[in-house]
Amino acid sequence: MVETGSPLQRSSSGVGRSVAGLMTIAVVGASVLAWTWSGDPASDTLRYELAKTSMQVIAVAAFGGLASIATFAFQDRRAQAAKDRERRAVETQRDVDRLRDERTRLDDLLRSTLQATLTSYHQVKRARRLLVADTRKADGAHVTIDVYDKHMACILDQQLEFEQFKKLAFLIDELPRRPSGDQTATPAERATLRRSYKRIEKYLNKVIKEYKEKRHLVAGGSGVPLEELTTLSAFLGSAFKPAVADRMDDIIKVLQTALLQPLDLSQLTETDTAAAPRPRTPT
Repeated sequence: MVETGSPLQRSSSGVGRSVAGLMTIAVVGASVLAWTWSGDPASDTLRYELAKTSMQVIAVAAFGGLASIATFAFQDRRAQAAKDRERRAVETQRDVDRLRDERTRLDDLLRSTLQATLTSYHQVKRARRLLVADTRKADGAHVTIDVYDKHMACILDQQLEFEQFKKLAFLIDELPRRPSGDQTATPAERATLRRSYKRIEKYLNKVIKEYKEKRHLVAGGSGVPLEELTTLSAFLGSAFKPAVADRMDDIIKVLQTALLQPLDLSQLTETDTAAAPRPRTPT
């Protein structure tokens, strides 16, 4: 008949039959010993030798039973240890998959934020360069209402984009902490990210504010000299680098650093980490 069940169950059944058989032999030996010893046999007689043999059989059966039980206990511990290793391996793989999924979603957010930020920045640079070209006259820089309206509309759109990025910086900061206590970036880098978005948005808003306050002056005639629009003039001049360009460098550095961080497996134990797949650098 074909045996069914796990190896441990079959081993347990076999040990049980072995112990039962040895106990039967021990009982038979004890019965024989009781019978032979009851007659107070003299030495060198058949009953005396039979009693000695019965005691030997009982001893062998007892030691055999103990050996069988010890063997089964050892095999049971090994089987349980193998089950525990398999369970830990499954749990570790599940944890690694979860961390990878969280990292993928985080990378998608960081990557899309970086791409959108660069797009808005390039739009601002484009509007700035076109303003420089369109206001340049032979007798000095001059701003007409058509030029002012056209390019300030673009800057206004991008100011609203950076306002959204400023809020998104807080969202990135509120992402769940990694098990090690680290987040996407260090506290200083996160502060730099929020501060940089805020400074760019605030500076563009300053340019827009002047547009709202002085547009009627530009629309009142053939335009005004650029120097009368002091904020716009500074925007087209040297103020752009510290207020916008340098802050963009800070933003790019923080987001790129976050994207290049390896997968964090610090919450796993040393045993689990050894069983876990080697993390890959995000692409």
